[in-house]
Amino acid sequence: MTPPPATSSRPTTTSSSPHPSPKPAPDYPHSHLHFSQLSTANTTLIAKNQELQALTTQLVSENKNLLKEFERLMKDNESLRTMANEYKEFYDEVDSLVLARKSVGDRFRDLFSGMAGKSVQ
Repeated sequence: MTPPPATSSRPTTTSSSPHPSPKPAPDYPHSHLHFSQLSTANTTLIAKNQELQALTTQLVSENKNLLKEFERLMKDNESLRTMANEYKEFYDEVDSLVLARKSVGDRFRDLFSGMAGKSVQ
């Protein structure tokens, strides 16, 4: 007795078959959505992208304005530092003149005190 021929659980395809068996559709997470829903979602995303582009353009413009303002403030700050240094030099000069005047006044007082023989207040 001969055993029956071995059968496979899979159907075999032969090269003579006019249509190959179709591949199963890939499992896309949103494959259940209708085309109109996808189109609407795409339109919404495009609109949001345009809004973001407009906001980005606005932020870049504001950033440029802030940079110009910062540069102006830096120049003002440099001018103020220069003025402060000039004021300090002037104050130091006035201070030295006041000290010199006091020294001259002390010398005259000492001189007149010596001439008069008494201390002058």
